[in-house]
Amino acid sequence: MFIIPSEENQTLVEGASAQNIMCSVWDYFPSCHVQWTLNNIVRQEKIVRGGCIDLLLFNRAVSRNDTNIFKCTAKNLESSIEIKREKTLNLTVLCKVIYMSL
Repeated sequence: MFIIPSEENQTLVEGASAQNIMCSVWDYFPSCHVQWTLNNIVRQEKIVRGGCIDLLLFNRAVSRNDTNIFKCTAKNLESSIEIKREKTLNLTVLCKVIYMSL
C-alpha cells in the first residue's frame, strides 16, 4: 500500500481552492480505510474496496484558520497483518492582500 499527500508542505492564499490537497492511496487489497485528521480528530474519511482513492482534505476555499498540520492515514481493513501508512501535510494559508487605488 502506498500513500502520498499532494505535497508535504503546501502554501495557499486565503480564498484559494483547496481541491488539489488530497491524499492518494493505491496498491491496497481488498479494502482500505483512509482519513485526514487534525489533532486526532477526523476531518474526512472514506472506506473503499480495491484500486485507488484520492481523498480531498477540503471541498471548499481555504481560510487563514486552516493553517495547521494535518495527517493522512491509510489502513488495510481485511488483512491478517495490519498495514498502516501515515503522511503529514503542513498547510500554510497566507492572508490575501487587496490593493486599492486612490
